[in-house]
Amino acid sequence: MTELNGGPDNVPWPEPPEPGGDPVVDSVAGGLTDLPGLPVEEHLARYTEIHDALLSALDSEDT
Repeated sequence: MTELNGGPDNVPWPEPPEPGGDPVVDSVAGGLTDLPGLPVEEHLARYTEIHDALLSALDSEDT
């Protein structure tokens, strides 16, 4: 039987996405590049920062 804590030491992360053409979104998405090096307990805070920055960018868009 496989142990619950017997996972791999390293999990391959996907390559960062190519820039999408919106400088604000590209800048915010850049915050994902160092995610693999952060402790797991810091991931939620990073995702929250990215979410809030994207939401702020959307709210400031001219309609």
